[in-house]
Amino acid sequence: MFPNLVFYPIIILILLCGLSNIPALGHQRNKRILGLFNIIRFDNVECNDREGVCFSTGDCINMGGSTNGNCASGFGVCCVFSTNTCGSTVTQNVSFIRNPGFPSALNSPQTCSFTIQRLNTNICQLRLDFLRRAVGTGDEITVTSASGFNPPGIGGLCGDNMDGQHMYVEFGSGNSITWSIVVGSDTSVNRLWNIKTSQIPCNSNFKAPNGCVQYFTGPSGTISSYNRAGQRLPVGSTYQNSTSQVAACTAAGITIPGAVGTTTNTFCQTKFNAINAQTVNGVIRSEEIPFRLGVAVQDAGNANLEGFELTYNQIPC
Repeated sequence: MFPNLVFYPIIILILLCGLSNIPALGHQRNKRILGLFNIIRFDNVECNDREGVCFSTGDCINMGGSTNGNCASGFGVCCVFSTNTCGSTVTQNVSFIRNPGFPSALNSPQTCSFTIQRLNTNICQLRLDFLRRAVGTGDEITVTSASGFNPPGIGGLCGDNMDGQHMYVEFGSGNSITWSIVVGSDTSVNRLWNIKTSQIPCNSNFKAPNGCVQYFTGPSGTISSYNRAGQRLPVGSTYQNSTSQVAACTAAGITIPGAVGTTTNTFCQTKFNAINAQTVNGVIRSEEIPFRLGVAVQDAGNANLEGFELTYNQIPC
């Protein structure tokens, strides 16, 4: 009889223990199932290692973009907004305007314009990054906005070799900026352009000071005139300062406010030096903050001016 008396309580205990574990297992399983439906959120920022802005696949397709790899640990895609259709309007931030047929070249005469629509009233500037720009010497690029300050000036941009350059344009009171190119009649020239457009909020750290065509924030770097690589300075152009500030120069000049060790802030000699008539380039120091470099080309007849290339270093106090 004793074996039976002992046997039944043990079975009951085992069953109770088993039953006591069932709710816990079910709870863990429910937690696992609910975890599958967590909402993944990530910022719509530029991708680090490729072109595009991080969006969900659905949002990218709905907005007319094309996918270019993954981002946000695989939860998003790098979405590229681009157009190569003349006369089109750009409505997304960080968009690319490209020549018709890109990446193939264009060699037929035509006028091609793109309108960049202002996203909202908190947008103050448009930044153009020239990732690729190869055009003929007879072609002309212009940028127009309601601000009345249309860089680089009345001469527009012509010639080749602006890869890596950038340009800031003010929206002013208007809601759009137009980028245009007039392609000349020389069909032997292959034209290519791929330009990144970024809209800069008014309260952004990346907003350039008003009137600046270019903006550099690094402790050191290189500043060069447009088309410097092609040895052709755009004529009739003005960067940052008005042409009256280089009136002492017969063709082109650079102004450096607060230049130390010289009696002038205007430099227009062949060699960059604080002392006139030097045969070698030198170093010019300025203690003015913020540092601004003014450039102007006054004489449209001097089409063979090569431009400039300056290396700068910011020195701690």
